[in-house]
Amino acid sequence: MNFEQRMYAQVALYRKLYELEENGFETFFHGIMRIAEDDYTAVRAYGNLGDQGADALGICSNKLYACFGPRVPNLDRLRAKFKSDLKSALEQRPDEFDTFVFVHNDRLGLHPEIATTLKAAKKANPDLKFETLDPIGIWRIFRKFELDDVEDLLGFEIPISEVVYGIGVEDLKPLLDHINEHRRRDNEAGATPMPSQNKLSFSGLDEDTQEALILGMKHSPLVRQYFDGRLFPLEEANSAQGFRDEYAEVKQEVGNPDLIIERLKWYVVGNRLGNERQLRAMWVVLAYFFERCHIFENPPADWEPGVTGGVIAS
Repeated sequence: MNFEQRMYAQVALYRKLYELEENGFETFFHGIMRIAEDDYTAVRAYGNLGDQGADALGICSNKLYACFGPRVPNLDRLRAKFKSDLKSALEQRPDEFDTFVFVHNDRLGLHPEIATTLKAAKKANPDLKFETLDPIGIWRIFRKFELDDVEDLLGFEIPISEVVYGIGVEDLKPLLDHINEHRRRDNEAGATPMPSQNKLSFSGLDEDTQEALILGMKHSPLVRQYFDGRLFPLEEANSAQGFRDEYAEVKQEVGNPDLIIERLKWYVVGNRLGNERQLRAMWVVLAYFFERCHIFENPPADWEPGVTGGVIAS
């Protein structure tokens, strides 16, 4: 997939993961992993035997997968599901795996108390490895697929024509329209500016997201132009405060930088799929507020690339 196709596929995948639940989520995950891993084997429940704690096994990797896709995220159910699957797997499949992978579709990421539960399980089973796989991790697998496989899994072609799109904060719609109206191919000539490379590295965002922000920076002066032409002098300050508030809230909720940027994307354009022009305009807006430090932090003065970023999941 090219860059635009990957960006569209990412939004489509997250939307699908968040809409699926229970067996639907598990079946979709099986479809992804059968493409990703040759040794991935789904396990079906059979009568009184059940699935013996495994929704799937990695025959060569010695991994056991347990999937959980609730209709509504619920901490007690999540914790009970994890403990129940682990107990069943240890009792009924003790020699079939050395890594327990807990797969979930909670859009907010792994709850801190589940992390504590994982640590307790690790302490109780020191010879066993534990992994979790959330929507961000699933995307990192999904993004490597060929376009045909992506479209088969999503159930539709990646569109090249305009489609109906949602809008996040209604006040931002005129800004998106302004960017789309004035953005021109001839404005893209020349080398891509890199004014915030250290901040990009420090952010902990994945390479695709960093690339999207860099491309957005080429047109971020259009945002400045838009605010300069508005009659209400505090409009930019109000928009910036909205971004700061949303960033602070989601950072406190999830911590993971890729989940943070996903929520900020919804803040700009909503959680329905947009066409390519709207997605490009969205990245211009995010790049503008990223450059001005309304979202994400600048690295400390003594920070050097290669050091762990400043926004990571706890």
